[in-house]
Amino acid sequence: MRVRWDVDVLPHLWLWQEFGATTGHPWWGRAYVMGLEPFAGYPTDGLAAAVANGTALTLEPHARRSLWLRAAVIEEGL
Repeated sequence: MRVRWDVDVLPHLWLWQEFGATTGHPWWGRAYVMGLEPFAGYPTDGLAAAVANGTALTLEPHARRSLWLRAAVIEEGL
Protein backbone atom coordinates (compact mmCIF):
# COMPACT_ATOMS: atom_id res chain seq x y z
CA MET A 1 0.00 0.00 0.00
CA ARG A 2 1.19 3.51 -0.76
CA VAL A 3 -0.19 6.51 1.10
CA ARG A 4 0.59 10.13 0.24
CA TRP A 5 -0.72 13.22 1.98
CA ASP A 6 -0.44 16.97 2.20
CA VAL A 7 2.61 17.54 4.44
CA ASP A 8 1.89 21.28 4.51
CA VAL A 9 -1.12 20.49 6.71
CA LEU A 10 -0.03 17.20 8.33
CA PRO A 11 3.77 17.39 8.54
CA HIS A 12 4.35 14.46 10.91
CA LEU A 13 3.90 10.70 10.76
CA TRP A 14 2.96 8.87 13.94
CA LEU A 15 3.78 5.18 14.33
CA TRP A 16 1.48 3.77 17.00
CA GLN A 17 1.19 0.29 18.37
CA GLU A 18 -1.32 -1.55 20.51
CA PHE A 19 -0.15 -5.07 21.25
CA GLY A 20 -2.70 -6.14 23.83
CA ALA A 21 -1.28 -4.04 26.68
CA THR A 22 -4.31 -1.76 27.12
CA THR A 23 -6.63 -3.87 29.23
CA GLY A 24 -9.25 -1.14 29.77
CA HIS A 25 -11.52 0.78 27.42
CA PRO A 26 -11.61 0.66 24.40
CA TRP A 27 -9.40 -2.35 23.64
CA TRP A 28 -9.90 -4.60 26.68
CA GLY A 29 -6.61 -6.36 25.89
CA ARG A 30 -7.96 -7.70 22.56
CA ALA A 31 -6.28 -5.34 20.09
CA TYR A 32 -3.04 -6.31 18.38
CA VAL A 33 -2.49 -3.59 15.78
CA MET A 34 0.03 -1.12 14.46
CA GLY A 35 -0.71 2.03 12.49
CA LEU A 36 0.97 4.85 10.61
CA GLU A 37 -1.01 8.05 10.91
CA PRO A 38 -0.29 11.48 9.43
CA PHE A 39 -0.85 14.20 12.00
CA ALA A 40 -0.28 17.89 12.65
CA GLY A 41 0.37 18.55 16.32
CA TYR A 42 2.76 16.77 18.61
CA PRO A 43 3.30 15.23 21.07
CA THR A 44 0.49 12.72 20.88
CA ASP A 45 -0.57 13.13 24.50
CA GLY A 46 -3.27 15.70 23.86
CA LEU A 47 -4.30 18.99 22.38
CA ALA A 48 -3.07 21.09 25.32
CA ALA A 49 0.53 19.99 24.74
CA ALA A 50 0.28 20.71 21.00
CA VAL A 51 -1.13 24.17 21.72
CA ALA A 52 1.65 24.84 24.22
CA ASN A 53 4.40 24.02 21.70
CA GLY A 54 2.70 25.76 18.75
CA THR A 55 2.04 22.69 16.58
CA ALA A 56 -1.77 22.49 16.97
CA LEU A 57 -3.82 23.33 13.90
CA THR A 58 -5.98 26.40 14.38
CA LEU A 59 -8.99 27.71 12.50
CA GLU A 60 -10.70 31.06 12.77
CA PRO A 61 -14.52 31.00 13.13
CA HIS A 62 -16.22 29.81 9.92
CA ALA A 63 -12.83 29.03 8.34
CA ARG A 64 -12.14 25.94 6.25
CA ARG A 65 -8.98 23.96 5.80
CA SER A 66 -8.45 21.52 2.94
CA LEU A 67 -5.85 18.87 2.39
CA TRP A 68 -5.27 16.00 0.03
CA LEU A 69 -4.73 12.34 0.83
CA ARG A 70 -4.14 9.51 -1.60
CA ALA A 71 -3.99 5.78 -0.96
CA ALA A 72 -3.27 3.04 -3.48
CA VAL A 73 -2.88 -0.69 -3.32
CA ILE A 74 0.33 -1.77 -5.01
CA GLU A 75 0.07 -5.11 -6.74
CA GLU A 76 2.84 -7.62 -6.32
CA GLY A 77 5.52 -7.35 -8.97
CA LEU A 78 4.75 -3.73 -9.92
